[in-house]
Amino acid sequence: EKDSDERESIAKEVKEEREVGRQMAAKLIGTVGLFEAAPKATQYLNLVGQTVANRSGRPEIDYRFAILKSDEANAYATPGGYVFVTVGLLLQLKSEAELAGVLAHEIAHITEKHMYNEIRPKKGGTSATETMTRFLSRGSSELGVAISKVVNRGIQILLEEGLGKEKEHAADQVGIIYAAAAGYDGPALYAVIERLGNGKNSGQIKVHKTHPPFPERLKSLKKFMATQGISPSTRAKQKGLAVLDRRFHEAMDALASRGPKT
Repeated sequence: EKDSDERESIAKEVKEEREVGRQMAAKLIGTVGLFEAAPKATQYLNLVGQTVANRSGRPEIDYRFAILKSDEANAYATPGGYVFVTVGLLLQLKSEAELAGVLAHEIAHITEKHMYNEIRPKKGGTSATETMTRFLSRGSSELGVAISKVVNRGIQILLEEGLGKEKEHAADQVGIIYAAAAGYDGPALYAVIERLGNGKNSGQIKVHKTHPPFPERLKSLKKFMATQGISPSTRAKQKGLAVLDRRFHEAMDALASRGPKT
């Protein structure tokens, strides 16, 4: 009976996490705009995303991946499996392994519940899950107000404040592990962070507002990779690399030809 109660409690929490994430995702799309002009690119994003998500250790989460209509280089995750990448970031990537690394970082935020643990209601000695469950059982009007507060707080963290250094460094580290587990070149994420940091507009990139500075992320990641025996300069020999390269470039060409120019 204890097992069944535990299962029920976990299922309830996942449902709540998904609902908060769904509303945050809708709000993010409303703020930034969804890029739907290149369905082939969105389909490809989901293919790579699901490949990584399948290795991420939370099978109860249904992941969805979409492109945001923005030239700003950034990516976002909301609780319950919603991952977004901007056109601006996608066009800076050089390979499928780099895309897998970016998506793995965002998936790590979801699996580690970085955002959800930050925003779900907490009160005194009551567990966060219990508090949210209480909110959810009070009827639709109070429920709407309660979830709306949580969602607004989440959007504020996502777009303005960030999750803090520790969680970002953790997502970089876990992301490298996930990407490698899915058969990709783990250090490709390192290459992306390095390129964004070296770009001529790196000082203006808004990701600075919500993430640690690029050099700090690189230093932390380099240290982590050393403990794992991963070299930032090695490029794993992947099977069927030509096929991955071709499908990556086809999807990015479809994207570039329809660019957002917001």
